[in-house]
Order: sequence, then C-alpha cells, then structure tokens
Amino acid sequence: MKPYFERDGIVIYHGDCRDILPTIPPESVDLVLTDPPYGIGMKAFLDDFWAVRALNDVPGGLAAVFTSPRRVIDLTEALRHSWSFERLLWMHKTADIAAPWRGWCMNSEAIVLFSRPDAVWPKPTDYRSDVYTVGPWERAGHPNSKPIAVIRDLLRRLSSGHTVLDPFAGSGTTLRAAADLGLPAIGIEIEERY
Repeated sequence: MKPYFERDGIVIYHGDCRDILPTIPPESVDLVLTDPPYGIGMKAFLDDFWAVRALNDVPGGLAAVFTSPRRVIDLTEALRHSWSFERLLWMHKTADIAAPWRGWCMNSEAIVLFSRPDAVWPKPTDYRSDVYTVGPWERAGHPNSKPIAVIRDLLRRLSSGHTVLDPFAGSGTTLRAAADLGLPAIGIEIEERY
C-alpha cells in the first residue's frame, strides 16, 4: 500500500487500520502508542471491540493505549490472551472531556501498558509517579488529541529506538513526538481531515 505521507522516517497511511496492519512487517515495530476511539457512542468499538481486536494484530512487544478509566477492565479482558498489562493515569486540570457520570465528572484517562511475554522493557533512567498531570494543551485540530509532553515521555520511557506505530493516529501527536525524538514512526488514520 502506498503511504499518504512519508518524510524523515515518518510514514502515514490513510485508511482503515484493519486493512493496513496486516501489511506492516511484525519485526519492524517495537512499540505501539495509540488512542483508539472510545466513549463517543461508537457502538462497534464498545460492543464488538473492533479497535481492540486490531491491537491484538499489531506487531511489537510493548503498547501504551489510552482509554477511559471506566473501560480499563473491558480493554484488558479483550487483550488478555496475548498481552499482560499495567496502568498509568493521565489527570486533566479540568473535567472538560466527558459528560458527568453518576455524580462524577471525569478529569482523567487511563493509559494501559501492555507487553507481550517476550517484550524487552527499556531500563529506566529515573522513576516518577504513575500519574501524569498536565494542564491545558493544544488540541491540534482533533477533539481528543493528547498533550505532546505526555506522548514524548511515554516514547522516551518505552521505545527502544525502533519504529513506533499508531494505528489510530488522529491529528498525529504520536508521530510529531516521535519526529521530535528522532524515532521512526508509522501512523494510520481513517479520517483524512485529521
């Protein structure tokens, strides 16, 4: 498949990740860092877990996946047969990304770290809290873009220097952060406007 964009080690494919993922050689990716669609009324994602099943097919030994704290159990159950997991938390300063739920406004998102049995974790150079706290950030033209500071830190801590894959690239924050760090990256996005 021909890339939509390619420059300086960054490759973007425009299309459905379910069609593109099988064309990516498994040995070419060591880390998946992504924010699949959730919590936006996508019946297919919540009921059929198509996005989660797509993650089961991705190459690489490590993955960091953003999700709602309410969906962590569903996500980990869907991937449990081939991955083990831990979780981090990203705290927003304000609860502006989700509607109230049973008396609580959500001002956090979970970041679930998955690893395959043979994954090689980079050695940490420092230790810190498992909670990221980031205030207002530039949304980069996408309603659910993530703060580049959080993405950069995850890349620094999880990547071994090989290709990073984001099968739900959105506005490309993962790709931008990878480029800033000199890491090769592959992004897949179904919506051309992003």
